[in-house]
Amino acid sequence: MIHDGNSGKTELTLLDFTRMCVKYDMIRRLEEEKVSYYELFDMLDSNHDGRLTDNEFQSRVHEITGQYYTIGQIKQMLSEVDEDADGQLDQYEFHDLMIALDDVVTHYYGKKREKANKQA
Repeated sequence: MIHDGNSGKTELTLLDFTRMCVKYDMIRRLEEEKVSYYELFDMLDSNHDGRLTDNEFQSRVHEITGQYYTIGQIKQMLSEVDEDADGQLDQYEFHDLMIALDDVVTHYYGKKREKANKQA
């Protein structure tokens, strides 16, 4: 279940973020609009410094989904993919995050389609 920042949940894991991406159909929408992960990074990087901060990520997630997560929750989730542990995501770390999400979402939709086909 996806929790927002007001629910009392103290952490936001990568799995929570993946579920949010599935819930809001974000990967499919990006594919339909033919937006590359690097273009998405540029859209999220509001000050265009080549680094995605927790504040930028928090703001954009809220704009896209309406969900609010605390900075602490965002930091927790980003720390799972922040390879150099500098508290920010560069384009390469973000790209790796999106590839991982794409794999999980593809697996999820594949299982969902498989189940629907068996029931049909």
